[in-house]
Amino acid sequence: IDMVRHVGSYKQKEIVFHAPAPVMVGINPQEMKQVVLNLITNGLDSLEADGVVSVSLVKQKDMAQLIVTDNGCGMTEEVKKHLFEPFFTSGKDGHGTGLGMSITYRIVDEHGGHIDVFSDGPGKGSSVTVRLPLDDMTTKENHHRHHAA
Repeated sequence: IDMVRHVGSYKQKEIVFHAPAPVMVGINPQEMKQVVLNLITNGLDSLEADGVVSVSLVKQKDMAQLIVTDNGCGMTEEVKKHLFEPFFTSGKDGHGTGLGMSITYRIVDEHGGHIDVFSDGPGKGSSVTVRLPLDDMTTKENHHRHHAA
């Protein structure tokens, strides 16, 4: 978030981060930074000036959920259908290579996670949810707590 917050074309757009509690996930940090950067910049690119991208990180059962939501241009069913294909881009004026979401999908899949994409259509914003398995220590600790209760 700090990397993109001060980029010139994003300065008039807001990024909100919400993480009520620490979430421990066994990941490759560089690859996951690329995933988060791709999702945030895609959200920011879909916005008009003064738009908002919201990033949430929460635990849900045995998974970590990273949810990136924007109030931008939204997606058609056709865009959602092809979103993770290499070289597919809906960027304006040739913006983007069409590789970001393909790479994001591969990284999340290699980490044992999955991605869900939601949009009610053009002009209605979008949301991308990445679910990753919690770190073994966190899962074991919660399992132990559950049985100790």
